[in-house]
Parts: sequence; C-alpha cells; structure tokens
Amino acid sequence: MSPALRWPVLVPATATAFVAAGVVGSVLGSVLGVWGEPLIGALAAGVFVAVPFWIAPSKRRLVATAALAVGAALAWRLVGPPSSYPESYGELAYQPTYLPIVATYVAGAVTWTGCALLARAGSRRPGALQGKVNG
Repeated sequence: MSPALRWPVLVPATATAFVAAGVVGSVLGSVLGVWGEPLIGALAAGVFVAVPFWIAPSKRRLVATAALAVGAALAWRLVGPPSSYPESYGELAYQPTYLPIVATYVAGAVTWTGCALLARAGSRRPGALQGKVNG
C-alpha cells in the first residue's frame, strides 16, 4: 500500500480491528468458558496499539505511543473500574474487581513494548518493517 494511503486508512482500520477483537474475544470467552471481559479488553488493547503501528508509513513508535494513550483513556471510559465478577464465579460473584482494566492495560503495554522493540530493531536495518522506520 502506498504511504500516501496509509495515513487516511489508519483510523478506520484501527476501529474495525478494535470491534473485531471485541467480537472475537467474546466468542472465544464463550467457547473457552471463561469470563469474557478481561479477554475482550486484552485483545482489543493489543490490536488498538498494533494495527496503527503496522499501518503507519513512518513514525511508528510515536503512532503506537499515541494509540496506547488514546486506548488507555478509551478503556477507562468503556470498562470503567471497578467491574464485578460474573455470576458464575461463585463466592466472588458481583464483587468489585479491577481485573478487566488491569488485563487491558497490561496487554496494551506489552503490545507497545513489542512494537517499540520491533521499531528499534527495524531502525538498525534499512528497509525493515515494510518501509522506513523513523521511530
């Protein structure tokens, strides 16, 4: 894809991946029989940071950092701690927990770290990561 087309595609692609991650996390949680909220948050955080990193034609680390910051604010707004454990958790049911927001933030931070390491490694090799990596 042409670098000129990457910037306009970045936001819609990130939004689409974010929604898709939510759906996949929900289905995966149901299939595995686990609480979906932390899983959805972790997957959504990962794609919210990774997709802009991969699409951006330049300044990938900066784009990933901005996505992490925007994603953290969005997660706080959407997940809004504390959450409550689901009914299926026995004695813990309906008790407050920070597990979903913590899982979301940890996944976002881990994804950002991976992106930063890729950007750093790519900046040492010309042409790495499908184009210029200007950090």
